[in-house]
Amino acid sequence: MPVLPLTLPVEIKGDSQPSAADVLRYSAVAMFAKRAEAAQPDFVVSDSNAAPIAELCRRLGGLPLAIELIAARVKLFQPDELLVYLRGPWLLSIDDVHNMRAALAWSIEHDVQASLLLSAILLDWFRERELLAEGIRLIDEVLTLPVASDHAIPRAKVLLMAAFLLSSVNKIPEAQAYAEEGLVLSQNLGYGKGEADAFVRLGRIAHVGWVKRASMPSGHRVGSCHLS
Repeated sequence: MPVLPLTLPVEIKGDSQPSAADVLRYSAVAMFAKRAEAAQPDFVVSDSNAAPIAELCRRLGGLPLAIELIAARVKLFQPDELLVYLRGPWLLSIDDVHNMRAALAWSIEHDVQASLLLSAILLDWFRERELLAEGIRLIDEVLTLPVASDHAIPRAKVLLMAAFLLSSVNKIPEAQAYAEEGLVLSQNLGYGKGEADAFVRLGRIAHVGWVKRASMPSGHRVGSCHLS
């Protein structure tokens, strides 16, 4: 059976903050609370930490394994500290990544959409630690899966993270193609965060391309970059 993402609280715009009761109605936050309490018995979801916990769950896409791994880190950091000081799959240890790699191998066989969500997290982990060759292999592995072509948010997340990683190694045409596809897909799905991330990626790619052109001898600059 597919491992479906858990339900997530919607992001509240403006100055309003959700209460503990508001966010605990969602299964992703309920799982976070349960796993965090197992790791730190005095941990509770309160009105003061409800917003960062909800955001953590959203960043993890409601994926049960990822939530379980991250919730255990409350032994070291408060939820708001996790968001302020750490980004992406920032918290994952090497053992966690091995566990996620095993989960990815299983999900590729049983639930490709879940494998795409896992892949987006792993790609960011590889990028943060400059394990770029491993990240590129993962991109090739997951985006060639048959069901990975489905127009859904998990694909958009992988496309945008792939663009970010590839721009880090100056693979500008490939990065731009992924970012543009991720932008169109996010717009078609009404996925606002993906659309915003796509514009950030495209801005970074344009900057990297400009720097690359500027560093070349003048006689080699024409046609040296595929940016439009």
